[in-house]
Amino acid sequence: MSGTRKMYLAAGLALAVATPLGAAQANKERVLYSFSGGDICCIPSGLIRDHDGNLYGTTFDGGNDGQGTVFRLAPDGTYTTLYAFAGGSDGANPGSGLARDRSGNLYGVTSDSGGGYDVCELGCGTIFKVAPDGTETVLHTFTGSDGADAGNDNAPILDKHGNLYGTTFGGGNFYPNCPSVYGCGVVYELTPAGTLTVLHAFDGADGQGPAGPLIADKSGNLYGVTVDGGDSSSCLGIACGTVFELTSGGSFTVLHSFQNDDGASPTGPLVLDESGKLLGTTVGGGDLKCGTELEGCGVLFRLTPDGKLAVLHEFEDASDGGFPEGGLIADGSGNLYGTTNSGGIPHCDIDGSPGCGVVFKFNPGGTEKVLYSFDDNDGGYEPSEGPLAMDRRGNLYGTTWQGGTGGEGTIFRVRN
Repeated sequence: MSGTRKMYLAAGLALAVATPLGAAQANKERVLYSFSGGDICCIPSGLIRDHDGNLYGTTFDGGNDGQGTVFRLAPDGTYTTLYAFAGGSDGANPGSGLARDRSGNLYGVTSDSGGGYDVCELGCGTIFKVAPDGTETVLHTFTGSDGADAGNDNAPILDKHGNLYGTTFGGGNFYPNCPSVYGCGVVYELTPAGTLTVLHAFDGADGQGPAGPLIADKSGNLYGVTVDGGDSSSCLGIACGTVFELTSGGSFTVLHSFQNDDGASPTGPLVLDESGKLLGTTVGGGDLKCGTELEGCGVLFRLTPDGKLAVLHEFEDASDGGFPEGGLIADGSGNLYGTTNSGGIPHCDIDGSPGCGVVFKFNPGGTEKVLYSFDDNDGGYEPSEGPLAMDRRGNLYGTTWQGGTGGEGTIFRVRN
């Protein structure tokens, strides 16, 4: 379970009402693949999809050496392990999704191994490329000062010039506000020539622990979130996280520091609409009455370019899902889609919160609708922390961490 789910105190009013769960179940879910593999497997990431309908992702564990894999699922259901990590210089435990270029090369990050053992006990992680034939190339090995632990759903993004941009959950400069020598995390750029530049090192006051993929606007400005840090201590003595912007010219700005009643511990990716507003979710905060020990079940928010944040929806767990850890994606009509880690029909108990998680839709009119409520009897539950993928028909694809015929999670499709 992600470190982003923490205990919070929060207050607020619900701003939208979810549709009944019975109606939501009319949107049928199909399990496309069930993971299996013994005692340690598999923790799949979020997915990306190509034009031919192939789905790509990673597993944190599993593979020949138990150090994680990169996989492809074809439209006919054929599952292929493209690369299995050995846990040495090639990296270990790829806990994030992937980016893909026009030639079919896949790019990702690992949490551990690769090097930096004096700083990171298990290695500081790597940035890697996997070619269509399964050949893996390490593009960069983190050493701590330039980043560490890039596998907390920190999938990189790729620009048209072949530059990779991403974040690491730890590493960077050591500051008193950071919990250890790992640092508070960084934003980096990696060129096709293999040169890595730290664009920003977080210091705690401006955020700590960036998580989820970055997004970029047409001018090359980057936007992301940190799960901790900022200027609040409302979240059980820790700061509640931030939304930030890093311009193409290198200027860094904290756009918002969460205060708990407006959300806590945001997760990426964000969505940028045509008017320049950012939309996203937080794992905690919001409704005081929601969640175990009054932690709050998270919110869906909108942030305007002038820094005004509005809570559009407060999750209530049992009725509409709780703890939205996977961030958001959008369609061409402005509808937003995501998953919650728990809540929905109460057929299972996850960390004391009833319900197996949901897939939700939030329309521009301000209404949240549960598209599907997971059931531990239907082949999968506890959706992963990565974002959903969508096809041209609006069908949604994602992964779960548990359930399925092998008991180790699933790849699923939900009709929209």
